[in-house]
Amino acid sequence: MAAIVSGESKKSATTSKFPHFDVVSDESDHYYVKSNQSSKDKKCFIDTNTSAYRTIMKEWKILEKQLPESIYVRTYESRMDLLRAVIVGAAGTPYHDGLFFFDIVFPSDYPKQPPKVRYLSRGYHMNPNLYPDGYVLVSTLSLTSTSLDTNTTSKTRTSRALFIISTFGEFILSAVDAYGNGNATAGHYQVNNPPSSRVHNSAQFQKNSKKMLS
Repeated sequence: MAAIVSGESKKSATTSKFPHFDVVSDESDHYYVKSNQSSKDKKCFIDTNTSAYRTIMKEWKILEKQLPESIYVRTYESRMDLLRAVIVGAAGTPYHDGLFFFDIVFPSDYPKQPPKVRYLSRGYHMNPNLYPDGYVLVSTLSLTSTSLDTNTTSKTRTSRALFIISTFGEFILSAVDAYGNGNATAGHYQVNNPPSSRVHNSAQFQKNSKKMLS
């Protein structure tokens, strides 16, 4: 009996693990659900011969295998142009254990044009690059696009989506100073940053805690 119970418990723990990558059926609450609604746009995500379809399918396979431990991604059965990413804030930063949601939409001419990203802020200004209305600073997206084209050694170079999502976790949700510049490594921001930055980081940590409890 003990062996059976132990086996059942082990199976339960395995099946209840939250997958890092998954395909879900309901996209109704996605910010970009009304995007790509023309017949021409829809065809780009249905026709298996289009560049958008082939590239996104390739990206799904990469995301399924290469997502970092702190990132979770959901794609949608009937809307392959939509994607939702959740990033868990890293330890040693003002965003420690916070959950940060991003809705992403691929354009019909992807990968010629980069995806659009919206931060689901719930009204909080958590970061200089992420606005309360969900706007993501354009220069940040430009940075990820440029880095993707020039960083030939990156394992994520073949996936623009993975590169952008990973950059959000490593660059945006990092130990930032009062002006939003990442000048300290995670775990050392209080030591390396000047007093003004520590005040800023303390305020961000409080916002993060409030967001998690609301």
